[in-house]
Amino acid sequence: MNAANDEDEPLTAPGTSPYPVDLRVAGEPAVVVGGGRVATRKVTHLLNAGAKVTVISPELDEALAERAKNGEIAWRAKDYETGDLADARVVIACTDDRDVNHQVVADAKPGQLVNNTADPQESDFFNVAVIEQGKLIVTVSSKGVDPALVRRVKQRLAGVLPDLLAGEE
Repeated sequence: MNAANDEDEPLTAPGTSPYPVDLRVAGEPAVVVGGGRVATRKVTHLLNAGAKVTVISPELDEALAERAKNGEIAWRAKDYETGDLADARVVIACTDDRDVNHQVVADAKPGQLVNNTADPQESDFFNVAVIEQGKLIVTVSSKGVDPALVRRVKQRLAGVLPDLLAGEE
């Protein structure tokens, strides 16, 4: 039998793959360190999941600035400092400064889930590409190592998913 269809058979060697889950963050505090394009994507997904988002960055891109102006997110207009993670449940480090991202990871407390977008080895989790169709959520991951491949696969799946689900409720 094909291992992809048999949930009891591992697809890769033990210890080399993340444990796939959907994380409930509704009402949970989340801190995003960084204010650029990557931060905008991360914030959008956190807000869609109902998280209470605080962004720490001296500057914000236009979309994040609009969200801050509308009160959708809290914005701390400053550089990251140790102690800024406070009670966050989810922490995402996505600056263009590897040292800052590393410091964010180092400052995280036990129980805080941390994603360093620049270094999968320093991450508790990886973000996945998401396709939503009705009640179904399909996610695609490369274990944090090949975002371009994930985008291509997501686009292809999004194109065929409606046909695959035809007649389903």
